[in-house]
Parts: sequence; structure tokens; C-alpha cells
Amino acid sequence: MKILDRTGLAIFSTIVLIISIVMCMIIFDWVSINTVTGIVSRTLNYGVGSKIVSVSYTHLRAHET
Repeated sequence: MKILDRTGLAIFSTIVLIISIVMCMIIFDWVSINTVTGIVSRTLNYGVGSKIVSVSYTHLRAHET
């Protein structure tokens, strides 16, 4: 399995785990949906979303070698 495949799988697995935990917290009423919405909005606006940079396929291929 190539490094990008393993990295993608690890990121996907982490996202699924986080979503599962948050959904359980909402279902058991340990956290409100408004709190989750606020956290997600702030994270996408100021955290993760502001650091995502698109790169070309050629650039990604260069890192595989």
C-alpha cells in the first residue's frame, strides 16, 4: 500500500471515529447540537479550513518517490 493510500485511510478512519463520538454525545444528550455546530463552524473558518492548500497531481507524485 502506498504512503498516500495509508495516509488517506488513516485520515478517513480518524474522521469517522470523531463523527461517531460526536453523534453518540448528541444522542445521549451529553452535548447540544448548537455547541457542536459552533465548534465545527469555528474550526472550518479559523482552523483546518484556513490551512488547506491545493497542490497539483504532479506535486503529489513528486513526494511518492
